[in-house]
Amino acid sequence: MERSVRITRNALLNVVAFLYPAALAIVITPVVLHFVGTAAYGIYALSVAFISILGLLEFGAGIALLKYLPEHIVNGDEDAVNEVMQSGVALYGLLALTGAVISFAVAPFSPDLFDVSGSLSGESQRAFVIGGVGFALTVLANVFGSALGALQRFDITTGITLIATTVATATTVVLLVLGAGLDGLMVGIALQPAVDLVLSARSVKKRLPYVRFTPKWHPENVRRLATLSAYVLIGNVSGLVLFQFDKFYLGVINGATAVAFYVVPGALASRLHSAASSLTSVSLPAASELFAQGDFDRARTLYRRATWLTTLILASIAVPAMLFSEPLLHYWVGGDFPDKSTTVLQILIATYLLLSMSAIPYWFAMASGHLRSTGVFNGATAVINVVAILILVPRHGLIGAAVAYLVSMVTVPCFVWYAERRVLQLQRTPWLAIGWRLGIGVAVQVAVCLALRGLAHDLAATVGLVLVCIAVAPAVLFALRLIEVEDRMLLSRVLHRQGSA
Repeated sequence: MERSVRITRNALLNVVAFLYPAALAIVITPVVLHFVGTAAYGIYALSVAFISILGLLEFGAGIALLKYLPEHIVNGDEDAVNEVMQSGVALYGLLALTGAVISFAVAPFSPDLFDVSGSLSGESQRAFVIGGVGFALTVLANVFGSALGALQRFDITTGITLIATTVATATTVVLLVLGAGLDGLMVGIALQPAVDLVLSARSVKKRLPYVRFTPKWHPENVRRLATLSAYVLIGNVSGLVLFQFDKFYLGVINGATAVAFYVVPGALASRLHSAASSLTSVSLPAASELFAQGDFDRARTLYRRATWLTTLILASIAVPAMLFSEPLLHYWVGGDFPDKSTTVLQILIATYLLLSMSAIPYWFAMASGHLRSTGVFNGATAVINVVAILILVPRHGLIGAAVAYLVSMVTVPCFVWYAERRVLQLQRTPWLAIGWRLGIGVAVQVAVCLALRGLAHDLAATVGLVLVCIAVAPAVLFALRLIEVEDRMLLSRVLHRQGSA
């Protein structure tokens, strides 16, 4: 139970660290669109997509450091901790600098590449330059954030996220009001990792005073970090294709304005996948510990419980979001977005929900050392996505891009089957039990959503109705005693401990 309490507490902290920036992003998006316009927002989206491509150069810094730092911290080996940390700063610092230089080099060509008009040409170039600086700061901030994660101080990382996001968002709004336009938006984006870096470095130094941050090339540690990162890179490349290729291809075929009508609903829908990552990533160190101890029974129990609770939470969010898509877009950003983006949003929500079902199996496969299987899954998903995009986007535009993404999710059930049978060696899948229990709650939830949808008269009412409907499925299952006693006890202990803290 203590292990479950710790894992659940960390998961909740990660969710808070996700929800707050997501909420701010949702609130600020209409403000940004008002001050910069649809075309400039499309340029912003393309520059962010390009920075995501540069994110490949990060090479899995977070996961690699999370694996090796805890081993030495627990054993009290200060020299080993220093060597890993210094090697991480050296390796990933070099990659951060490389990414920034690439962004600077691409900046002059961005107007021609994305058919940007002359009036926005200068802003487009500066967006890529500022984005490159933000990328370098993000990579370095992730290094120190991983050190805090190795210490299991998710309370600190969450606090830093809240502070950095607040500062960056407030600065962005001020700059936009002062007329800074796209330049101000990009400066605000780059400010967030800068604040994160400073606060994370100070927090690490306070808790590990013996750690030195000066970069130093320790060949053996660099080799170990790079080897593990190579497997992570496969997933990063595939994720990049899934999350960004559709935007670039739309930009090339239909221009920056069309990208905006795809990116806005896509950004909203992708929060579901981000929530899944935040909620489930804490299972990686927990599962790694159980596999290292050879405790497969407890690993299977953790898998079943995590899969059930994650699916319940994400489905409870996805169903109301889909059914209230049109009023959400209408009152949130307005303009042509409800007409052009509602179906896109609904398809993408369904897609991200399916993708999120692979999160728990993914972390368990990594924890058990089945890295090749994760690479095959990611690679196959990306290939199917690219082929579908190339076929569907020229013919169907925005809808084609969304459907292509949904089609690529055909790999998810295959990977889930592999993780359950080959990794965990389960005799019986938990999805049958999950399906019938969840089906009862979702059926009631759909009925309630449809009954209340006519009350969505403004943004506040719409958001309020969505929040009410999110609670319906869990409430129904709780009332029917379809949520197990152990799960209720676990939540009670976590909330009690949080309250005491």
